[in-house]
Amino acid sequence: GYGVWMIKPDDAVAAYYVEGWDPGVAFISTFYRAREASITIIGNTNRPIRPVHDGIEGVLFSGR
Repeated sequence: GYGVWMIKPDDAVAAYYVEGWDPGVAFISTFYRAREASITIIGNTNRPIRPVHDGIEGVLFSGR
């Protein structure tokens, strides 16, 4: 990886994430500061795994 990315709505860091892929492997990991929570997905696929990550994020943070 070349670095850690930040999600910064309203000039405050809400989350840090790293992601990467190569043929046959994919990875994404996100840390949410305010919630002190993280999501990490590792896959042995060429298909995008961000939709899986975003789906888990939606369920965890939906307030249900």
